Amino acid sequence: MVFVLTGSDNQFHIFREDVNSHTFQEIVPEEYFPEFYKCADIVTWIEIYYLNNKQERLTVLGTETGYVRLCRVCAKTKTILLNHSTNFISYVSHIKIYPENKTVPKPTFVKTLSKFERDQQNLNETLILNVVLTNTSVPSVLFRDCLNCGMDNYRTLRRCDPVSVTSCVEIADIDFDGYDEIVLGNSRQELLLYKFHKDEDEWRILETKSLVSPIFRIKYLDITADGVKELIVFTMKGLYIFQHDADFIQKKLEEKIRKININCK
Repeated sequence: MVFVLTGSDNQFHIFREDVNSHTFQEIVPEEYFPEFYKCADIVTWIEIYYLNNKQERLTVLGTETGYVRLCRVCAKTKTILLNHSTNFISYVSHIKIYPENKTVPKPTFVKTLSKFERDQQNLNETLILNVVLTNTSVPSVLFRDCLNCGMDNYRTLRRCDPVSVTSCVEIADIDFDGYDEIVLGNSRQELLLYKFHKDEDEWRILETKSLVSPIFRIKYLDITADGVKELIVFTMKGLYIFQHDADFIQKKLEEKIRKININCK
């Protein structure tokens, strides 16, 4: 494990642990991360996603002037397989990489489930990685299937207020339909929930929730350890934790159990 830091010198600083001395030493970035070659500006966000059993990785970084770099890298040979870049003019506030097709690991108590394993193998072979990028002036953008299309296939996330600053993004299946939604936070003290409409091939705002202070960060975690994730929102004036409605969760659980029983017959 390493720590990747950036500074006002426009450089990448990587620190790796020395197990023998229990200290961290700085290493040359390009030796292990060839995608971290020199940037002309201060890097404000780095997002890394490993794939193919950690043999490859997708790295996306953004800077304070809006420059964005996307690289697919072979971790074994330390070579760049795909390199795309663009510029959004303004400060890149957040980047999120997520798989479009969900994969569920087989439970340890399941002995044999050949169809399940085949389905999971097919999903891994057709992995689709999307990237959501937010910046402080222009609308946020979703890049689809970056492993194959780079930054060519994209959709713009329309916003309600043209002067608000989008500060953060989180990916979450809020309505439990098996498809992820996009949650944005902004300086106008709003949470914006986007859902994809297949018929129109467009992301639209499904719901807007107002808070009492600007939003810094959003996380979707099971903080209560009850098996259901909560939406955690960090704001200028404190922390908000939004929980799903218990009756809604119960209804969804019963629906899924009925489907399992039908498939097992």
